[in-house]
Amino acid sequence: MISVLLFIAPGVLFAQKDKTPLRPFSSTSTVQDTCEVTCSLFGANIDNIISTENLSFDAPVDLISCQDNALNFEPGCLLNYNNQKWLLVKIKSGKDLVFTIENSAETDIDAAIWGPVAQNDINQACDVLGDFPKSCEYTETGKELTLTNVNAGEYYVMLVTNFDNVETTIELTQPEGGEVRYIYLCPSDIVLNSAINGSQNQFAVNSVRISSGLQDSTMFIAHSGNSISLLPGFSTSNSVVFEAKIQACLNNTESYIPAYSEIVCEDFSNHTSNVPHLYANNGTNELVGTVFAQSPPMYSIDQVHWSAMTKIGSDKGGNRYYYAYREPFEKASVVLLKSAEGCPVYGDTRSTYPFSYNGYEDSNIPTLDSVTQYYDLNTPFFISTDVQEPRPNHDVYALYLKHDLPEIGYRINGQNWRYNVDHTSIYEEYNQRYIDVTRINGFTAPKDFILDFTQDAGVTIDRYHVTRSSAGGHFAVTTTFTRIEDGKTWVHTFQGDINVNMKLGEYSSTDLFGNCFFLGTQDEGDTFYPLTSVKGEYTLDEAMLVRVRR
Repeated sequence: MISVLLFIAPGVLFAQKDKTPLRPFSSTSTVQDTCEVTCSLFGANIDNIISTENLSFDAPVDLISCQDNALNFEPGCLLNYNNQKWLLVKIKSGKDLVFTIENSAETDIDAAIWGPVAQNDINQACDVLGDFPKSCEYTETGKELTLTNVNAGEYYVMLVTNFDNVETTIELTQPEGGEVRYIYLCPSDIVLNSAINGSQNQFAVNSVRISSGLQDSTMFIAHSGNSISLLPGFSTSNSVVFEAKIQACLNNTESYIPAYSEIVCEDFSNHTSNVPHLYANNGTNELVGTVFAQSPPMYSIDQVHWSAMTKIGSDKGGNRYYYAYREPFEKASVVLLKSAEGCPVYGDTRSTYPFSYNGYEDSNIPTLDSVTQYYDLNTPFFISTDVQEPRPNHDVYALYLKHDLPEIGYRINGQNWRYNVDHTSIYEEYNQRYIDVTRINGFTAPKDFILDFTQDAGVTIDRYHVTRSSAGGHFAVTTTFTRIEDGKTWVHTFQGDINVNMKLGEYSSTDLFGNCFFLGTQDEGDTFYPLTSVKGEYTLDEAMLVRVRR
């Protein structure tokens, strides 16, 4: 009941669009293990996942609607991925592995592989599907898939698809270069119609029916909760070990223990690299806390009762996750954080109350000479700023642009051009990463202002109307950059330096600067967007204000 491995040579990513299945789709069936996306397939059925050294399974056919994939699913070369089979592959030994995929009808089987799964925690298997596959095979005659630089104990997510939609049996054997275990969800029933070889376990909740022969030197164990039937065509030889067991289909994946069960006490003191940050959603009178951690941390509002924080997403390129909580605000208090019972307790001592000033009103914008020659800066914007009370000017601690902007100058509200700009590699302590940026060091400006850029001493200018409004609390500011020439709009909000994918309404964050969003061309006006995790299952704020001014 499982999947397959793939190979994609660098630079050979052509499309499946020129291929035509041998047999058209005529019906749709629903089988649990082929219709569930891998996000829920393994973690939700952890007591019924099975491992084996080699695996034979009948390829699915006519499964044209069973594609409940993750919202950020990146199929790579698989433009068509009907007839899905999912499995996990656990690395036992080896460094560079080559898998050969065989099928009895010698038909077109496609496949892809993602990973490794963070912290070897199969509950997080879905996270890897947002990245491009490590290897991908879509050609009509291809059989191989390659994994390089793997480590023992790692888990990879596999998908195999029956592109031609014809009945065939797929064979997974041990790869060249190492040893693995194929892990799959125990199906309700199994019917095996093709010859079987290699050491193999076959599990089913109800029944196993075998009409195929067992080839020489095979060790085969059939497990079923109810019945095992040997049909005409079943045969063995003296070199075959065949065993049938009537027993429950239970987890035999070598005593799998998820990584999060091994708690490591982490440092949640203020402004460490775990970045505990406390905010307040002004509109809903809530405290909002976020933190990076390897395991689900705990928090306490009243210093008595503890609750687990909720995972928002993975730290791209790291082994941590981004966690959050939201709690109704009643009175000022120190919020406590800890990794788990028995771990040190840390107090988030910053302001635990919503700021009354939202900054929704418009600042006075001076009348400037119109721009006659435009160029397009074409960059996301990261801004570190604060807006907590009404006053003439507000600090901008740093403004980041994309790195390849030589000779850049800027000015605020038509003042003199400034050129105190760095082109440097910035180490982000909270993200634990370096990024190459064009950095404008701190300046002050009215809450809303006109920001001009030039790369030729003002001959051509790129002009933006910048608006800032408080989302509540420490550095929780939504800043909107609207290009006056055409209304192209960038938004930066809610600690945008975090290296975690988020969504602002329908818009996804950029890879370069965390929570920076490109909204395309926008009309002037005020719009409220929810700020959520990528798949929308967790909301940090239902109503982040985006103020577009042109």
